[in-house]
Amino acid sequence: MAGSDSVPVGIAAWLACLTFVMGTLVLGIKMVKEFRGHPDASDVQAMVADRYVTRMQCEKGHDAMNETVKDLFSKIGGVERGAAAALNIEVRSLRQERKEDAAILQHRLSKFEEQIGGLVTSTTLQNNQLNRIDEKIDNIMRKQRTN
Repeated sequence: MAGSDSVPVGIAAWLACLTFVMGTLVLGIKMVKEFRGHPDASDVQAMVADRYVTRMQCEKGHDAMNETVKDLFSKIGGVERGAAAALNIEVRSLRQERKEDAAILQHRLSKFEEQIGGLVTSTTLQNNQLNRIDEKIDNIMRKQRTN
C-alpha cells in the first residue's frame, strides 16, 4: 500500500508543478504583451474611458467656453465704447477750439477792415487837399504869367 499512496502524491506533485509552470507561462505572456504594447481588454476599456470625455463633460466645457467668449466680447465692447466716448470728447474739444479760433480771426479781420477803411478815408482826404493845393499853385502861376 505504500506504493499506492505514493502514486496520488506523485500525481498531485506533478499537477502542482504543471500549475506552477502554467501560471509562470501566463505571467510571462502578460509581461511580453505589456512590453509589446498589447494591453488586455480590461486595460483598453480603462484607457478609453480616461482618454475620452462624456457628453455631459463636453457640454459643460462648451457652456463654460461660451460664457468666456461672451465675457470677452462684453469687455471688448466696453473698451470700444470707452474709446469712442474719448474720441467724441476730443472731437468736440477740437471743434470748440476751432470755433474760438475762428471768432478771434473774425474779430481781427474786422479790426483790419476798420483800420483799412480809416486809411482809405485819410488818403482820400489827403488827395483832395493835394488837388486843392495844386489848383492854387496853378492859379498863382497863371496869374504870374499874365502879369
